[in-house]
Amino acid sequence: MGEAGYSIRLLEPLAGHTSFGLGGPADIYAECNSLPELKAVLAQCRKDKFTFFIIGGGTNLLVKDGGYKGACIKLAGDFAGIELSGGLLSCGAGALLSKALSFAAESGLSGLEKLAGIPGTVGGAVCGNAGTRQGEIRDAVDSVSVLDGDFEEKVIPVSAVKFGYRNSDLPDSGKIITGVKLKLVPGKPEEIKAVSAAIIAERNKTQPKGKSAGSVFKNPEGKSAGRIIDECGLKGLKSGGAEVSTLHANYIINSGTAASDVLELIKTIKRVVLEKTGIALQEEIKIVGEER
Repeated sequence: MGEAGYSIRLLEPLAGHTSFGLGGPADIYAECNSLPELKAVLAQCRKDKFTFFIIGGGTNLLVKDGGYKGACIKLAGDFAGIELSGGLLSCGAGALLSKALSFAAESGLSGLEKLAGIPGTVGGAVCGNAGTRQGEIRDAVDSVSVLDGDFEEKVIPVSAVKFGYRNSDLPDSGKIITGVKLKLVPGKPEEIKAVSAAIIAERNKTQPKGKSAGSVFKNPEGKSAGRIIDECGLKGLKSGGAEVSTLHANYIINSGTAASDVLELIKTIKRVVLEKTGIALQEEIKIVGEER
């Protein structure tokens, strides 16, 4: 890749950029701090015929041991900004969701607190329609700013985005989220913070500690993936340094160095659950890269 204002690192280990703490290197790791820098990186990827992906917060990502043969792009700088604009909370795609929640609470704006405790970035949350039992981020989205295939920035109203359970049509459209505007309602800061604190306290009781990417599988309609895995007797199942959590069976905890251990557990869980229940579990986490 050519010289530019953005930060470029070659063969960057991705283990340090994911919650699992696993994964081989990316051929190119590019940190973009502004829209012109992002456009320049994308144009160079197209010129050099590099595949790429936006890493977000790396909180629901598993990178295989062979690494990623392409460019991993991190949105920072301008993309991490949060501000009130025209009565809306305007967030860069790279802004941490936790910081957006804190900003909203301090500003007396309610509507995001139901997402308290969810890690990652605002852009990643919208891309995967992050949510809890209390609600999803799509409930607060007003519009999404994206780069299209011609690297032109467009604003898409929420009515034009197709949201589903832990997904949206934005990744499949080839569009890259650069910013999100959230429509919230007035509230009392102390009450908003109290709701957030209560949700986080409840999450801490039911969600295990350790290196993980959160829920590995999507919940089948009307069912709990964690309960299904538990009832199949898979809590505590191990593969190398990876283990199905004994607290919440939809979590895989990593204490090793091989992504292949996690992949083996995922394969085993899916096989056993299908054999015993007829249910085909689908991954909620994103898996990228190649085997070693």
